[in-house]
Amino acid sequence: MASSDNKFNCCTLLRKKDRETFDFLYAEFNSQFYGMALQCLGDEELANEMMILTFTNIWKDLDKFNGDNSQLRSWCISILMRSLRRVSASDKTSDSSESTDIPQLKSVSV
Repeated sequence: MASSDNKFNCCTLLRKKDRETFDFLYAEFNSQFYGMALQCLGDEELANEMMILTFTNIWKDLDKFNGDNSQLRSWCISILMRSLRRVSASDKTSDSSESTDIPQLKSVSV
């Protein structure tokens, strides 16, 4: 099978929510995404929570992915960044008298 066929099959299987393919996706991207979240959040526990949230959202939104394998990483990063922005936005809208465990986001290089 040609590599382009493998790429197509990977995306096709992901859209069908094939668990084994998703596990492969997780293994491929988790450490890199964790590093990005840790760089932004500055807290290991929050970065771990962000990974759970991010990969849950990736799983839920797989049917919305219309790209090919070359676009998959970027699409997943956009979900991670959207999750990080939500954390930042919820931190900014918190009542100032209310204590929060979520620190301000730092910049991240993608």
